[in-house]
Amino acid sequence: AVAVGVTARRGRAVPEVALTLDGVEGRRGVAAAAGLDGPARRFGFASGSTSPGRAQQLTLANPGPAPVRARVRVHLDGPASLAPQDVVVPAQAVVRLDVAERVPAGSGYHVEVTATGTLVGQMLVASAAPAATTAQGLGWPEGRPPADRWVLVPARVTAASRDVVVVANAAGRPVRVTLTAVGGGRRRVPAGARSVPLPAGERRVFDLDVLG
Repeated sequence: AVAVGVTARRGRAVPEVALTLDGVEGRRGVAAAAGLDGPARRFGFASGSTSPGRAQQLTLANPGPAPVRARVRVHLDGPASLAPQDVVVPAQAVVRLDVAERVPAGSGYHVEVTATGTLVGQMLVASAAPAATTAQGLGWPEGRPPADRWVLVPARVTAASRDVVVVANAAGRPVRVTLTAVGGGRRRVPAGARSVPLPAGERRVFDLDVLG
């Protein structure tokens, strides 16, 4: 396992990595990931599931000169909870974790990472049979620090495609979330997406088809 750092000596650059898996390990497909502009002490991944055929592997990279201790919290949907995992990432090294191995089958979850130093995290998401053919493939999202505003650009490929927005509350207090749709020269908030309460440590899945 390796991590890659890119530094532009002059000007600015946009890095992106393409990952191709040939099915030897039971995972097949192509995924691309944009580079992060730097490591962070806290970041998360909102979309997690233990549905049949799906696997999620967390990779933590420490580009710094000293070891970093990280705490990985997996927040389950519903009242059940899991104890956090502590892991030490050596200097200039990479550590992998199977975040789904302790999650009950059929459960949704989100992942929160906090560290004593700065790290970079990515989540390899692979779906294969017995998952439906339309749900198979690879995802490779980067861990992002919490923020109070995001802009997402879902892109429907066919009429059968499904667009879902997942929002996880990484704050230690309840928050309210509003989803605003932008398109056709106007902005609107769909019914059921205005000031939605989101308790601490929980997440909400917005299905754009249901919202209309």
